[in-house]
Amino acid sequence: MKIIILFQFLFISAISFPQITFQKTYGGIEAEDANAVVQTDDGGYIIAGSTRSYGAGNFDLYIIRTDPSGNIIWTKTFGGDRYDKSQDIIKTGIGEYLIAAFKSTKLVLGNI
Repeated sequence: MKIIILFQFLFISAISFPQITFQKTYGGIEAEDANAVVQTDDGGYIIAGSTRSYGAGNFDLYIIRTDPSGNIIWTKTFGGDRYDKSQDIIKTGIGEYLIAAFKSTKLVLGNI
């Protein structure tokens, strides 16, 4: 099953109506989702989401960096063999980006 991720970015001007800047589909043949988008200083975007198509496990963090037209510059996945998911992305005051995420782990119970 393929889930299509469609990002619509709007350019808003004080004297015009919002307009779609671009429409793109990102991801593979499995389930993907996007949870946060931040515009970069050069007009591109960083998209934080999760993927089942790429990475090491069930779901992994999926980070996409695009140019202003939505063309992929790079992608990165982070995670292990369990469920890992991004929640948000923010730009810091010094030009870096922080991604809030959670990671599931295997709980092993034994003798105490």
